[in-house]
Amino acid sequence: MGTYWLMVHPVNKFWVAGIGMTGASSSFFSTLSGSSEPKHWTELRSIWEWSHVARAALSSVSLISLTYVATRFQETSPTTIG
Repeated sequence: MGTYWLMVHPVNKFWVAGIGMTGASSSFFSTLSGSSEPKHWTELRSIWEWSHVARAALSSVSLISLTYVATRFQETSPTTIG
């Protein structure tokens, strides 16, 4: 989620800057309205592409971690004494 808000959202915000929006879409794209210098579109495209690489890598780490935990720490059935 942080990858989206830190990397993708500013780029998306740049692309919709000239579009007149109202209501929820206007509120959504006014979020994190930092005042930074406009960047060249090729730099923005690179940021957008690398953000997708980062999101894929983080998703892979999450899936591997969940798989590891699910298989490593399986609950064993209690043995009966008697």
